[in-house]
Amino acid sequence: MRTSATSIGWLFLAAATAVAVVALALPPPGAKAADGEPVETALAGIRGNFGQVWWLENTTMQWRGYDPAATSGNTLPSLRQGEAYLIKGVKQRVAAVLGGASITLWPGDNYIVWGVAPDPLGAVPIAQALKPALAGQFSVVWLLDASAQTWYGYNPSLPWAQQGLQWLVPGYAYWFMDVTARTSLTPGRARVDLFPGSNLVAWPAVPRAPASSNQPLLPNLAPYTPWEWEAPLVLSTEQSPKRNGALSTKSPTWLRIAIANSGGGSLTTNAPVSIRVDGKPGPTWQFSPTQLPSKQRYTSGYLSDPLESWFTITPGRHTVTVVIDPDNQVQESDETDNVYAAEFTWADIPVQAPAPAQATPRELRPAPFPEPTPGPPPPAAPNLRPYKPEGWAAPFVFSVGEGDFSGAKPVDVAGPAYFAVAVQNAGNADVTAAFDVEVRLDNRVLATLSHGSERALGPGYYSTWSGRDFNRFYRQNIEPAGVLADGPHAITVTVDPANTLAERRKTDNVYVYNFTVTKGVIQTPPAKPAATPVHPTAVQLKAQLAKLGPLLNVVAPTLADDGKSSLAPNLMDVVEASYYLLTGRTVQQEREEFGLTIAIETRAQWVATIEESCATRYETTPPQRYLDTFQDCHRVLNRASGYFRTPRPDEAPAIHFRGDMTPRFVVGGLLHELGHFRQWATQKDSPETITLSHRAMKELQAQAFEAAGVRLLEELTGYNLATFEEVESWGYVDTTFDRVVAESATEEHNRAYLAAWGALLQDPALAALRWKLTTFGYLDSRGSLDLFAYAVSLPWQEWSQRIDSYLSNSTATVATAKTVVRSRLVYNLPPNQRPPGEFWKTGGTLP
Repeated sequence: MRTSATSIGWLFLAAATAVAVVALALPPPGAKAADGEPVETALAGIRGNFGQVWWLENTTMQWRGYDPAATSGNTLPSLRQGEAYLIKGVKQRVAAVLGGASITLWPGDNYIVWGVAPDPLGAVPIAQALKPALAGQFSVVWLLDASAQTWYGYNPSLPWAQQGLQWLVPGYAYWFMDVTARTSLTPGRARVDLFPGSNLVAWPAVPRAPASSNQPLLPNLAPYTPWEWEAPLVLSTEQSPKRNGALSTKSPTWLRIAIANSGGGSLTTNAPVSIRVDGKPGPTWQFSPTQLPSKQRYTSGYLSDPLESWFTITPGRHTVTVVIDPDNQVQESDETDNVYAAEFTWADIPVQAPAPAQATPRELRPAPFPEPTPGPPPPAAPNLRPYKPEGWAAPFVFSVGEGDFSGAKPVDVAGPAYFAVAVQNAGNADVTAAFDVEVRLDNRVLATLSHGSERALGPGYYSTWSGRDFNRFYRQNIEPAGVLADGPHAITVTVDPANTLAERRKTDNVYVYNFTVTKGVIQTPPAKPAATPVHPTAVQLKAQLAKLGPLLNVVAPTLADDGKSSLAPNLMDVVEASYYLLTGRTVQQEREEFGLTIAIETRAQWVATIEESCATRYETTPPQRYLDTFQDCHRVLNRASGYFRTPRPDEAPAIHFRGDMTPRFVVGGLLHELGHFRQWATQKDSPETITLSHRAMKELQAQAFEAAGVRLLEELTGYNLATFEEVESWGYVDTTFDRVVAESATEEHNRAYLAAWGALLQDPALAALRWKLTTFGYLDSRGSLDLFAYAVSLPWQEWSQRIDSYLSNSTATVATAKTVVRSRLVYNLPPNQRPPGEFWKTGGTLP
């Protein structure tokens, strides 16, 4: 992923990880065991897997604890429904039944709510929930993500864009710090009591009445705040906003809304949504039933024209209202939550472009007693998935005989017909237990294949079942005397169908193979012919690279808001020429062989693409990883300028890049994402993510590839791309190094920058590159390409270890790197000036 220069605070919290709470009243001092479950029996299911359990009595700020190893002094006799507890010292991850609810405990400390069940519908924006009732009455709200042992906070004195915590999720336990006075919050019909000091509380869910069995399920439309939005209604002078911005009568106002259907039923007719300003009606949307199915699916809409096209906006304050179904045309389960209103102020002066956001350091740990301490990282785990080995057409193939996995030959269902299946361990731990692979034909079990416990399947290794007689299994398990009929069919391969293995990921255990039988013959997808290389000539390459100079002088976005641009074709010519000179392969070859697509998108298209991708990831993410998914999606939306989409087995690779950047930025950015593609094509077996250092190695590879491309363009054209802010410079100044070091422990891009210097200065295998770097002050295109080749040659199982070793002496690395940086010579050419003499510089290489 390529990040832009401006850093924006992360605004995430997994609203969908909600769990329901129905009671919250805190017990009086001296509560009896009869008020809850006796602690000894309540925790019997996890005995030996935790150290202590603590409950804070907020009224007196007194902790009550239970230690199963203690012979005396335990002060917590029982555990009660809906209360927040701290379970310390969990040793191993476990899905436990606590108070009748399934709750996942992670190694380390866990703040849980006793006896609740997951409820993905109840999260509320924290600012909306706490204002105005708690305005100025607390300092910060904290939440511990137990899966990562990381704290996230909401500080009301910080701007919205710098908040780490944005949602209050029912069933999560929160710290409210430095409460100044006793007060109560009443979300829905529940109640949260807060007392002076620090309070540990569970956020309750709004109770929902169960649907009557003899009544139809109805939809319930209401304004909705998506996880990356500031509110259900946002106004700005920028199009497609997600945050409210400064408004002016001198600039057009753009509006965007989001609504959701939280009811049990779907729409049967269009739902109108009206916009009003100061009570005066204006434009109306029509949302179709397909946009708002049941169960909290949301959709968003925005005005195609400024708000001023319908209303006369004068300087001052105005109330903008969203009214869903204003004429009550849609029958809903709740007709009381269809309106959202907010006040906005329009100034009489033009809106000034905001200054780049500055990172604000803040402590991300509260200090309650007992002091939370980080636990060990989650244990390593395997990850089984259907896998396409080299030479196979797919993870599942039909064939006419053993040893044929190409899928190219027609297979007669009445004659010899065989099938084969392959499964890989893409995790970071051995599979030592037995597991099954279920093969279904049109949703009926065709075969169950087993892998025994006597053969451990290590990380990166795969197992195959080949030469299986299709007709024998078909007659044995489906139709004793029949053959497969003509028509479309589907094979579904499911790894570990009984869910007996603990895996790093369960969302990639299924593969579907669609095929058709025509006149008794299985029509398998034909083998894709190898792409015929078409090598550009020196004249063509020179003409492509000559387009770089004019692009560097353009300060407008590559794409206009309507998606039209005369710049993108010339830009792609430059990038494709550089890619060919680096790899000897054309981008067209990658399209034909791998199905690679490259899309330069408008800002609106970029947002839509990322939102669609995130929605797909969200639907397939285990609940305990919602936070990671939301974090990644938010980072891509708000910090990245491009990303390489790692394909699943049934997908093709794709590169998406924002076209609202200037061309000189897009050139380097596309080379960066093509570096990610080359890494994937070289090491397809590498898992998408394991650790921070693992992800940093992928960034190191992409950065080295980008550097090679940028240097090559410099060497062949004479332009100095490192002088432009929009291109990530490889000649870091001292202050940049300080920031890289400070963020290397939490951010993979900066960790990769620092690790690249560590590798060049420490690794014996890079002695030649180290001499070149320290002698000339920088790596040329060949040196950067050698660094990329070295990085992708390392087994992915060693990546984390290598990165950590490169950073073992970061102080010395930084000192040496700064010395090298200061020695770098630059051309200092303005962007529109070509160097004197021959266009092709000495050292430039052409085929």
